[in-house]
Amino acid sequence: MKKRIQSAFGFLLLAVAALGVSGCAESNTIEGAAAEKRGALTKEQLRHIRNDAWFSTQATPVALNVSKAGDGESMKVQLLVKNDKWFGRSLRFNYKVLWYDADGLVLAGYDPPTRSIFINAGETVPIVAVAPRAAAKDFQFVFIEEM
Repeated sequence: MKKRIQSAFGFLLLAVAALGVSGCAESNTIEGAAAEKRGALTKEQLRHIRNDAWFSTQATPVALNVSKAGDGESMKVQLLVKNDKWFGRSLRFNYKVLWYDADGLVLAGYDPPTRSIFINAGETVPIVAVAPRAAAKDFQFVFIEEM
């Protein structure tokens, strides 16, 4: 009788785990036009991302979009980042966005703030940044391991 209860309990745990994993797998899907853009970033897009060896083993940049901000002149960028770890391995790291002028120089007088972000296991999140002024013509995301 005790073995039968243990067997039933084991089966129940397995069933709950299977439902949990399948639910997580579908929560981060991208539908419609965004699904067509999803995939590996091009070399041109990758030049906008600078990370260290630690970050590249933890997360993957999956999509990069560039547009204009609400003022119609400043750049607005969005990078989707996926936490590659599963089973409760959340990820916390710091990042900043460097902005460059038309000559490829860092914007004078602008010190980009370092921000912190938290991504749950298996989750994909957007990181959005708007250029501090219209003189910004290029950008680079810099990822830093949280100390």
